[in-house]
Amino acid sequence: MVSFSEDEGYSYHTAFRYFWESKGVQDFLLPSEARLKIQRVEFLAERELIKESESERKRKLQEQKDELPSLVSQCVDWARANGLKRITLADLDTFLLEKDIDLLHEIKRTLYSMVNLKLKTKR
Repeated sequence: MVSFSEDEGYSYHTAFRYFWESKGVQDFLLPSEARLKIQRVEFLAERELIKESESERKRKLQEQKDELPSLVSQCVDWARANGLKRITLADLDTFLLEKDIDLLHEIKRTLYSMVNLKLKTKR
Protein backbone atom coordinates (compact mmCIF):
# COMPACT_ATOMS: atom_id res chain seq x y z
CA MET A 1 0.00 0.00 0.00
CA VAL A 2 1.37 3.39 -0.98
CA SER A 3 0.95 6.28 1.43
CA PHE A 4 0.53 9.88 0.27
CA SER A 5 1.86 12.52 2.62
CA GLU A 6 0.99 16.24 2.34
CA ASP A 7 4.72 16.98 2.37
CA GLU A 8 5.30 14.94 -0.78
CA GLY A 9 3.31 17.34 -2.95
CA TYR A 10 0.92 14.85 -4.55
CA SER A 11 -2.37 16.23 -5.76
CA TYR A 12 -5.67 14.85 -4.58
CA HIS A 13 -6.29 13.75 -8.15
CA THR A 14 -3.13 11.59 -8.16
CA ALA A 15 -4.03 9.99 -4.84
CA PHE A 16 -7.61 9.32 -5.95
CA ARG A 17 -6.48 7.82 -9.26
CA TYR A 18 -4.05 5.52 -7.46
CA PHE A 19 -6.76 4.50 -4.98
CA TRP A 20 -9.26 3.57 -7.68
CA GLU A 21 -6.62 1.75 -9.73
CA SER A 22 -5.55 -0.23 -6.65
CA LYS A 23 -9.19 -1.34 -6.32
CA GLY A 24 -9.27 -2.42 -9.97
CA VAL A 25 -11.59 0.43 -11.00
CA GLN A 26 -10.89 1.93 -14.38
CA ASP A 27 -13.28 4.85 -14.52
CA PHE A 28 -13.02 5.34 -18.28
CA LEU A 29 -14.66 1.91 -18.68
CA LEU A 30 -17.54 2.72 -16.33
CA PRO A 31 -20.95 4.04 -17.31
CA SER A 32 -21.30 7.81 -16.97
CA GLU A 33 -23.56 7.46 -13.90
CA ALA A 34 -20.88 5.48 -12.05
CA ARG A 35 -18.17 7.98 -13.09
CA LEU A 36 -20.36 10.79 -11.73
CA LYS A 37 -20.70 8.96 -8.39
CA ILE A 38 -16.93 8.49 -8.22
CA GLN A 39 -16.39 12.19 -8.90
CA ARG A 40 -18.87 13.07 -6.15
CA VAL A 41 -17.05 10.79 -3.68
CA GLU A 42 -13.73 12.39 -4.65
CA PHE A 43 -15.18 15.89 -4.24
CA LEU A 44 -16.52 15.10 -0.77
CA ALA A 45 -13.26 13.44 0.29
CA GLU A 46 -11.19 16.38 -0.98
CA ARG A 47 -13.46 18.86 0.81
CA GLU A 48 -13.11 16.91 4.06
CA LEU A 49 -9.32 16.71 3.72
CA ILE A 50 -9.13 20.47 3.09
CA LYS A 51 -11.32 21.13 6.13
CA GLU A 52 -9.08 18.95 8.31
CA SER A 53 -5.97 20.65 6.94
CA GLU A 54 -7.38 24.13 7.65
CA SER A 55 -8.38 23.09 11.16
CA GLU A 56 -4.88 21.75 11.83
CA ARG A 57 -3.34 24.96 10.49
CA LYS A 58 -5.54 27.10 12.76
CA ARG A 59 -4.59 24.95 15.74
CA LYS A 60 -0.90 25.24 14.90
CA LEU A 61 -1.22 29.01 14.37
CA GLN A 62 -2.79 29.49 17.80
CA GLU A 63 -0.20 27.25 19.43
CA GLN A 64 2.63 29.24 17.85
CA LYS A 65 1.00 32.57 18.79
CA ASP A 66 0.95 31.38 22.40
CA GLU A 67 4.68 30.53 22.21
CA LEU A 68 5.60 33.86 20.59
CA PRO A 69 6.51 35.87 23.74
CA SER A 70 8.93 33.15 24.85
CA LEU A 71 10.44 32.88 21.36
CA VAL A 72 10.93 36.66 21.18
CA SER A 73 12.79 36.61 24.47
CA GLN A 74 14.96 33.65 23.43
CA CYS A 75 15.76 35.19 20.06
CA VAL A 76 16.63 38.59 21.60
CA ASP A 77 18.99 36.85 24.03
CA TRP A 78 20.49 34.86 21.14
CA ALA A 79 20.96 38.01 19.03
CA ARG A 80 22.65 39.86 21.87
CA ALA A 81 24.90 36.89 22.61
CA ASN A 82 25.94 37.00 18.96
CA GLY A 83 26.56 40.77 19.04
CA LEU A 84 23.65 41.66 16.78
CA LYS A 85 21.90 45.03 17.06
CA ARG A 86 19.24 43.85 14.63
CA ILE A 87 18.56 40.55 12.94
CA THR A 88 18.07 39.68 9.30
CA LEU A 89 15.77 36.96 8.06
CA ALA A 90 18.88 34.83 7.56
CA ASP A 91 19.80 35.38 11.22
CA LEU A 92 16.29 34.36 12.23
CA ASP A 93 16.55 31.23 10.08
CA THR A 94 19.83 30.40 11.83
CA PHE A 95 18.27 30.88 15.27
CA LEU A 96 15.28 28.70 14.36
CA LEU A 97 17.54 26.03 12.88
CA GLU A 98 19.73 25.96 15.98
CA LYS A 99 16.62 25.60 18.17
CA ASP A 100 15.03 23.11 15.74
CA ILE A 101 11.86 25.22 15.50
CA ASP A 102 9.56 25.21 12.48
CA LEU A 103 7.19 28.17 12.29
CA LEU A 104 4.35 29.15 10.01
CA HIS A 105 5.28 32.01 7.68
CA GLU A 106 3.15 34.66 9.41
CA ILE A 107 4.49 33.76 12.86
CA LYS A 108 8.05 33.85 11.55
CA ARG A 109 7.51 37.36 10.13
CA THR A 110 5.93 38.51 13.39
CA LEU A 111 8.82 37.07 15.38
CA TYR A 112 11.29 38.87 13.09
CA SER A 113 9.52 42.21 13.60
CA MET A 114 9.09 41.82 17.35
CA VAL A 115 12.73 40.81 17.90
CA ASN A 116 14.02 43.78 15.93
CA LEU A 117 11.71 46.11 17.84
CA LYS A 118 12.98 44.75 21.17
CA LEU A 119 16.61 45.03 20.04
CA LYS A 120 16.00 48.60 18.90
CA THR A 121 14.32 49.76 22.13
CA LYS A 122 16.58 47.98 24.63
CA ARG A 123 20.12 48.94 23.74
